[in-house]
Amino acid sequence: MCVCRYNFCEVVEWLAERVDRIILLFDAHKLDISDEFRRVIEGMRGYDDKIRIVLNKADMVDHQQLMRVYGALMWYVCSPHSHTRRTIWHCNH
Repeated sequence: MCVCRYNFCEVVEWLAERVDRIILLFDAHKLDISDEFRRVIEGMRGYDDKIRIVLNKADMVDHQQLMRVYGALMWYVCSPHSHTRRTIWHCNH
């Protein structure tokens, strides 16, 4: 957690209001969401239509692990009222 002289979550909310797209990047090998990142995600709830989720390195895990990671990611990120429409799978070739 960074020691900032400003409220990081408020800054993220301010930016979320003004941008066209919000990209949340996760690693398929290490799906670890810190408390700070969770608060940032919660602060963007009103901008769900702008959010796109990228699961990076999805091609580096087997099918079963990928489904576990995907399920955990959706559990953490998408609330029942979320309008996040699309998950983008990014594969490094």
